[in-house]
Amino acid sequence: MFRGDLSEAQLLSYLMHFKQQIPGVPVSTAETDGTLLAYPAVIQAVDVLLVNYHPYWADTSLEQALTWIHATHQGVVAAAGGKQVIVAETGWPSCGSPVGAAVPSPTNANTYFLNFVSWARAYGVPYFYFSAFDETWKAATAEGAQGACWGAFRSDGAMKAGMQSVFDGTTTPPNWLNPARPRRRSTS
Repeated sequence: MFRGDLSEAQLLSYLMHFKQQIPGVPVSTAETDGTLLAYPAVIQAVDVLLVNYHPYWADTSLEQALTWIHATHQGVVAAAGGKQVIVAETGWPSCGSPVGAAVPSPTNANTYFLNFVSWARAYGVPYFYFSAFDETWKAATAEGAQGACWGAFRSDGAMKAGMQSVFDGTTTPPNWLNPARPRRRSTS
């Protein structure tokens, strides 16, 4: 089942209906990597793949997160058969509870942001980062406390500490092929 409880057949029907009604407009759906790979008919039906990568929810440590994304992305690109793949959603929470080896914290969220953007820039992967702002209302949902803490900015609009340098173009050398540890900004 897809988010929102659509069956594969329903989603495919919606995609085809849209294509028939508005020819020439690229059609897609945003899904997790696992969902897309589990439903190859959906990959065939879309014009561009919008994939959500969440190593945090996949119980992946910060140290392995970009290695996980790099390998997962290669699998999605192979399954896409030449169609453009855009990262529709990714991020790391700055607060909340650990999910196995994935530990939320301001430092980890900042490190993930730097490493993910560095990876995306190195490979020319278009992306949307999740999310721009913390969404405090999500703390009361099934996501728990961490659901409210995915933003690069706090809910009051102030940028979180350490995020500005990524917006200024700071990157880190590749660390996703040899998963020793993600690089953190030097303090000197």
